[in-house]
Parts: sequence; C-alpha cells; structure tokens
Amino acid sequence: MYNIKFLDLLNSNLKPNPQWIFKDPHPILREVTQDIEGNELSKDDIYYLKKMVRYIDVCYHNQAKKYKIRSGIAIAANQVGWNKRATYIHFNDEAKEHHYLLINPHIIKRSSEIAYLNPGEGCLSVDDDRSGYVIRNKKVHVKAYDLISEQFIDQEFSGIIAICIQHEIGHLDAGLYYDNINQQQPFYADPSWTKIGR
Repeated sequence: MYNIKFLDLLNSNLKPNPQWIFKDPHPILREVTQDIEGNELSKDDIYYLKKMVRYIDVCYHNQAKKYKIRSGIAIAANQVGWNKRATYIHFNDEAKEHHYLLINPHIIKRSSEIAYLNPGEGCLSVDDDRSGYVIRNKKVHVKAYDLISEQFIDQEFSGIIAICIQHEIGHLDAGLYYDNINQQQPFYADPSWTKIGR
C-alpha cells in the first residue's frame, strides 16, 4: 500500500544515540499526532521510520549498551520528533515475538476489565521517577495498517502486548504513562484487576 517496504527500512546505517529521543516535558509529547494521509511517504517520513526501527531493533538485539542508549521495546513517532501517527513495537514475551510497525493505529474498543503491569511501566521519554501502577484496559481492539505484514489489522489484543499498545497509542494521543497512575495511591490495585508480570 505504501511506497516503502519494511525490509527497506532495515537497510540502514544509522547509529542510534540518546539525542534521538525527545524528553518530557518537550511540548511535542503533548501534541496529538496527525494521521498519515495517502500512501506516499516523503523522504522525511521514511527517515523518521528508519530511526524508529533502528533504535528499537538495536535494543531487541541487546546492543543498547554498545550505542549508549536507553533500552526499550517500542517507540512512538512523536518520541523522535515526528508528529505523525505511527508506532514500532518489537519484543518477545514467553517465547512469542511481538513485531508491528503500525500506521494510523486507533483503539476502537476497550474492555471494562482493568489490568496493570507489575512492577510498573517505563518510558524512553521520561527520565524522572514516576513509580506506580499504570491503570490500563485488559483488552483493546485496534485498527491500523501494519507495514511489516503489509495488511490492515482489525483485532483484539490482550496481555502485555495490549499494555504496550495502549502505552504507545497514548503517546500518539498526547499522553504519557504516568497520567494513568493514581497520584494519591500510586501502588493501589483493586483485587478485581488483572496483574501482568511477576
């Protein structure tokens, strides 16, 4: 659909560095990102996608220390200064690989059940200590175009991948994970909530 293939994004000699990541409280992190219109990506668009893929794949292959960058499993476009609706996710969970490059992702339905990641979430763009349980929906239904599989997805996610997707789409909607922490009782968890993690 788009004028770029995922494999073309992998053929990059870019060397990731910490300066790629925009940090809280930079205003771009509090701007709602714009949908990518049409199927022709500009050279600048492709450059930003290459940066996103390169940064996370370096982390996926355990090379973050080599480049002196903070490790992560996913990244949103506005974290590298691109105010467009895209996110790249790449990590393993219990031997299952989660690998998506989502264009124009939107959550269209959320479950009423609540879940949280134990001991909490972190973020490449947040250096301050923001400890606490991040309140999330246990399941989310997402529509997007996945540039890796080259197809539209319209599916429900649950478990840690649902947490990750909510974190990244939160970025695209001008949010940060700590917005969803109970500021009065950061580690409060209702017995009915699902704990994900140890």
